[in-house]
Amino acid sequence: AVYYAANGDLSSFGGQTLRLTVDAPSKVALSEGTTPVTLKLALTNRSGATVQLGAGDPCKVLRWAVQAPGDVFVQSKGADCTPEATSRAIASGEIIERTETIQLDSKRFQPGVTYTVFVQLYGQSATADFTTER
Repeated sequence: AVYYAANGDLSSFGGQTLRLTVDAPSKVALSEGTTPVTLKLALTNRSGATVQLGAGDPCKVLRWAVQAPGDVFVQSKGADCTPEATSRAIASGEIIERTETIQLDSKRFQPGVTYTVFVQLYGQSATADFTTER
């Protein structure tokens, strides 16, 4: 285990070579119009080598969607686009961290409901839950 940890290759212990984590606030206070929600993303290269990341479209490097309980679609990023480089290298053990603020259409959400946000960054996926309140 020490050898693998020292060399940055934890992929043989199971799980994905690349791991995306998403942190969302546990409570989100709905406001009139739109409600900003700040997500903290971390994409970690757990392999022992540099990995080339890629997305087929500069508007699809970062994608997100929100579902209500029962896998009911509520909202997605849609056509909003801030073009980004479609490829990037991530070194062994490197962590790409970024903060993204998504704008929820408040009329689509009900207070007291726990929603799941699905995020995809360079094809790697992760989820986080948040509960809305007034």
